[in-house]
Amino acid sequence: MRILHYVLAITLSTVLLTAGQTGKIAGRVTDSGSGDPLVGCNVMISGTSSGAATDANGEYFIINLVPGSYDVEFSMIGYAAYTASGVQVNIDVTTPVDAALTAEALEMAGVSVTAEKPPIENTLTSSKQIVSGDMMAGMAVTDVNDVVKTLPGVTEFGGELHIRGGRSGEEMYLVDGASVTNAVFGGEAISVNPSMVGELQLIPGTFNAEYGQAMSGLFNTVLREPSQGFKLV
Repeated sequence: MRILHYVLAITLSTVLLTAGQTGKIAGRVTDSGSGDPLVGCNVMISGTSSGAATDANGEYFIINLVPGSYDVEFSMIGYAAYTASGVQVNIDVTTPVDAALTAEALEMAGVSVTAEKPPIENTLTSSKQIVSGDMMAGMAVTDVNDVVKTLPGVTEFGGELHIRGGRSGEEMYLVDGASVTNAVFGGEAISVNPSMVGELQLIPGTFNAEYGQAMSGLFNTVLREPSQGFKLV
């Protein structure tokens, strides 16, 4: 019991000694335009680790400051920083330091985002062969079928196309999502001019259920966007 009294006496004397040696800074931070309090504004004593953040009323306080002259820095995202220089702190005195910050646009450096196609597509359930319209324009062909014959997995026998050994007529032809397959004899019912093609895609088997009418392969053609004016070919 005697030891407890001794410890309390030392603690109280230390607190009283500290209270007689330090001062305090307190104040309120507002928006210079509207006068509204700024919540979460950082208030720091320059050159030290002492500081505080404003509360819901825009108020703050910093205690246990040794008497002297200080620079008080105010900073907050979206506002211009402000420094109150030469703030004098005295023993057992609360020095008021208010600040009104001016809104400032935050400038950020430009960000460049580059998209990359992964080398392996985990969700891909079939192989694809793609020929762009620009590639097709550089080929000496007069018909889309002439391009199709050059694709891997496609062979021609007796003037008929076979995909991966399948029979002729088992393939499906789409142009801009609409089927142009000959319902009676198979094959392509409508011939498309190569200059009109934006992209030609061949899926040689294992395609999605939406193409259930195809058996050995699918030719999907997307036409170019129409250009302005006329052009003689």
